[in-house]
Amino acid sequence: MKHERRLHSTWWILWITTHIIFSFIVIFFTPPVVSLHLGPEIFTTTLVANTVNVTVVHIDVERNILYFGAGAEYGGYVGRVVLGVDCGPTPLTFQIVAGVQGKLGSQDGVGSNALFGDVHGMDGTADGKTLYCSDHVNGLIRRITISRAGGGVGATFNVTTIAGSTPGYGDGSGRQALLRPIGVALNPAETALYIGDYGNSAIRRINLSTLLVETVVKIGISLPTFLRVSPDGAFVFFADSGNNRIARVASAPGSTLVNIAGVVSNGQTVVRDGVDGSSARFWEPRGLIFSPDKSILFVGNCFGNVIQAVRMDSGDYATVTIAGNATAGFTQSSASGSRAFMSIPVATFSGIQGLTLWQPPMQPVLSKNPSWVVIAGDFENGAIRCVSGPGLSHPFPPMAFKAQGTVRSVVSGSSLGAISDAYIHPVTGALYTNDGLTMVVRYDLDNRSGEFL
Repeated sequence: MKHERRLHSTWWILWITTHIIFSFIVIFFTPPVVSLHLGPEIFTTTLVANTVNVTVVHIDVERNILYFGAGAEYGGYVGRVVLGVDCGPTPLTFQIVAGVQGKLGSQDGVGSNALFGDVHGMDGTADGKTLYCSDHVNGLIRRITISRAGGGVGATFNVTTIAGSTPGYGDGSGRQALLRPIGVALNPAETALYIGDYGNSAIRRINLSTLLVETVVKIGISLPTFLRVSPDGAFVFFADSGNNRIARVASAPGSTLVNIAGVVSNGQTVVRDGVDGSSARFWEPRGLIFSPDKSILFVGNCFGNVIQAVRMDSGDYATVTIAGNATAGFTQSSASGSRAFMSIPVATFSGIQGLTLWQPPMQPVLSKNPSWVVIAGDFENGAIRCVSGPGLSHPFPPMAFKAQGTVRSVVSGSSLGAISDAYIHPVTGALYTNDGLTMVVRYDLDNRSGEFL
């Protein structure tokens, strides 16, 4: 009997000790719930695999061709992919059309006779005959002249350097200018090329007729990367990566800097959605691309490993995550079958770089999918990813929530613990928040009154 009591006491002590240890692990080692944003019916697949160190993607729309730049600091190259009609389950193949994978250099030439330090930024003309690329390692802007629009069998890709000589800073004409570029973007008229001069924390511009390089703005910027020019050519939107924000300047020199979303922070290590731009957070934002109607600006977070959508047509720049969960990885989110909010699997990325928009040539008449998808360069995974689905074109909460003020004010009187994030499901209208470190709480909305139940 005494032996049985001793065993029982030992078991009880062991049980208590185990649960104390488990509670300690949960409290101190479970990562906080700070990313609740999985958009409805948005799916991520791999479009092209084995694209080692892919940094930038560009679509030749008329000819349905994808070009990409890769090989950052390990020998840059330009790849070409013939696209199909959708983001199918089988990755597409590619061919290298300029540069040599794994071989560093800066020489001009045709095809594999040309060498790059890396190819970090890319944009192309509408006629499909010219690509402009940044060679960050060598501090150069390169032009690739394609003998036949869209490339293909027998086409040549002739690489010439139009600006820069060695990495540095200085305005000037052509090879006399000094740069440390990453992103490049043509204006709509294709008369100027704008540059995210990462190493000099400046936005630069090249006049493509005279090759004069001048500085648009330098004050208040930190490590700018990818950029986009507005449809009217009046503004340049860019990822102010060192400041973890999205900003805008006028396209002429001497411009005033305007903050769009995010706050200036060079030590920030979190991504967060927000009911307006000032409450949104980015972690090393890089790739940028507008939706076809320019109402949404998609942002790829390099360290945050998510793609966020910034609303551009409402004036508040609300921000919501559409893909990724802030964890580095390489998983897909398949479009087969149904998928509820926060279900598994969640698409993950590792080191998102450039973004572009693809409008596949065909869509089924009754398809719910938008006629366009977002393409992302997934650097660490060496893959080009395709983000698609009906939720892509409408990722934001219903307009009924504008009357509620901010999401945080709705739940401020609740019994919740520390709230570090909140998400409104764009379709159901349900509000999801985190309760402390480990729990997620859902509030349902009365669609008639707009009040939470």
